[in-house]
Amino acid sequence: MEVFQLLPSLSGLPGLILTIFALVVGGWYILKRNKSQYEEALSQAQSNAISAMREESESLRRRVEDVEKENEKLSHLFDNIYNALKAKKISVTVIGETVDIHMEEETSS
Repeated sequence: MEVFQLLPSLSGLPGLILTIFALVVGGWYILKRNKSQYEEALSQAQSNAISAMREESESLRRRVEDVEKENEKLSHLFDNIYNALKAKKISVTVIGETVDIHMEEETSS
């Protein structure tokens, strides 16, 4: 007997039950397969995001270290300039954005 010869006998309630069963099993299979694919895609996206954030964090850390080194160099340079001016008896006062420069008068004895 062929399957197509059985189709007319599957009308009515048995056919409806078989159709509902096939839809439930098919839907479950599709959801299960798609869920697995979505989980893989989400997992991959999450690992990519974490990797990108680690790279960005490391890049920012290197930039902060470079800025700190540059700040230290500039601080030493400023101290050297200040000491050189002080040796020449030039007084420099910095208050906020205002810079006052005073030259001490040399007294002759």
